[in-house]
Amino acid sequence: MTSADVVIVGSGINGLVAGALLARAGLAVTVLEAADTPGGAMASAELTLPGYRHDVMASWLGTFVNGPAWPLLCDDLEPRGLRIQAAEGWVTATAGCDGRVVKLHRDPARSVEAWARADARAYRSDLARIRRLAPRLQALQARPDLRGRGAARDLLGLVRAVGLRGIAPTVRDAVSSGQAWTARNYLGDEVDRLAAPWLLHAGLAPDAAGGGVIGPMLLSGLHRAGMPVAIGGIGRLVDALCAVITDHGGEIVTGAAVDRILVEGGRASGACAADHVYPAARAVLASVPVDVLYDRLLAEARERPTGLSEQARRVRTGRSAMQIHLALTAPLQWNDPALNEVPLVHLADGSAAVALSCAEAATGLLPRAPVVAVGQHTVLDATRAPAGAATLWLQLPAVPEIPHGDAAHANEAAVPGWHPDTLDLFVDRVIDRIAVHAPDIRTRIAANSVLTPVDLEARNRNLRHGDPYGGATELDQTAVWRPFPGAARLQRAIPGLWHIGASSHGGPGLGATSGVAAAQALLRGSRRAGGGARVPYA
Repeated sequence: MTSADVVIVGSGINGLVAGALLARAGLAVTVLEAADTPGGAMASAELTLPGYRHDVMASWLGTFVNGPAWPLLCDDLEPRGLRIQAAEGWVTATAGCDGRVVKLHRDPARSVEAWARADARAYRSDLARIRRLAPRLQALQARPDLRGRGAARDLLGLVRAVGLRGIAPTVRDAVSSGQAWTARNYLGDEVDRLAAPWLLHAGLAPDAAGGGVIGPMLLSGLHRAGMPVAIGGIGRLVDALCAVITDHGGEIVTGAAVDRILVEGGRASGACAADHVYPAARAVLASVPVDVLYDRLLAEARERPTGLSEQARRVRTGRSAMQIHLALTAPLQWNDPALNEVPLVHLADGSAAVALSCAEAATGLLPRAPVVAVGQHTVLDATRAPAGAATLWLQLPAVPEIPHGDAAHANEAAVPGWHPDTLDLFVDRVIDRIAVHAPDIRTRIAANSVLTPVDLEARNRNLRHGDPYGGATELDQTAVWRPFPGAARLQRAIPGLWHIGASSHGGPGLGATSGVAAAQALLRGSRRAGGGARVPYA
């Protein structure tokens, strides 16, 4: 077959962004996707009723807009049909079992109006500090290898950003949990209630190390981006990225399940899918789970560093998640009218309750008070439902992969698994949580579609055990330890092979950090070799 410059295995956000950057710069790109459609965890479909369009898995584009890919590609994506809409007022809120609601406004000053004066001052200080740190932290995250001189320069820049006096507090926050950070810095519980459920979207429980930095980064990102969505569904982002690739001569092959990465002459030379060989003249980018890369795709490669397969098998998966999609005959009417216009409302009760829910799920129990993210896409995008109707995107970021009991009925025998009775019971519990704040919800549900952790993995083989984050994101499995210590040896042992995606350094989410990093490193190498390819830097 005709050789491409770069073969990309997997068409998730990192694979498509890397492919778009490389194809636009003049390289011949082939993207291989095992599924029948590209996009990975990005897909939109009429899951419930005709006319109701749901984002099946990933949805909110805050990390994409705040990340390195958007400024590089926005001028290419918008002419190809991508329109992004963000909230300008209240962007998120947390509603508790006690009926209390804490809201976050796009304008930080509006957010803190009802807070204690000391907490308002502390919050503004935390936001200012994170804004100084964020560019340096993002630069480190975008480094393909944190052991090089470039990473050392970024670390030095980080020190300069915080100053000598700021080093100790910054390190303390980096090893602190989100719960410890809010308890240490705030008298009231507003920030704790807001941050605790958001940490779950980064794969962290409130009592996990690292939350002391990730928490304020997430809240700062909400102020900056405002919960953006793609008009018409996240599938429009997939369509636009694919169009950039194909418009510049690239190829996207679906139904191509790669079973082997080829290594010839000491470097990656292509990929094999069902006896079809896809040669790569310059590089292979693999957006796959870490154990799939080492144990299966490189099983026949003599150049694979010894001992890495065993380390790859020991990488921990993260929490299992599930989703419930609802078609509503009319939008919800919340007890707090401001929530009628909030894109995403969390049902949660602060760090302690969120941590308890995580612990129950980790032991295989259905949480008695599950954390629920209630996404109201039609607040921003009326095209997702018929006139006067609405959709709800419910995500439960901490559930058991296969339940074997119920924390709310601990003494009752349970049939293991997601059988219909278990599923109905749990969906009712979730709806009851919403009904505390929106009592009319049951009268407005026209249809639902439920995706358990098992269903999520069936839809996307990279969502192992229903984990949307490519592996646990605790401190020992992030930064230089992601996916595991020593993984950077792979690029040195097999030149031209790049591991990108959620389980690689750069981490999960729609920021596309690892895809951008790999593409830019390849293009820098192309320029040093005399090529003319160029790409702007974020």
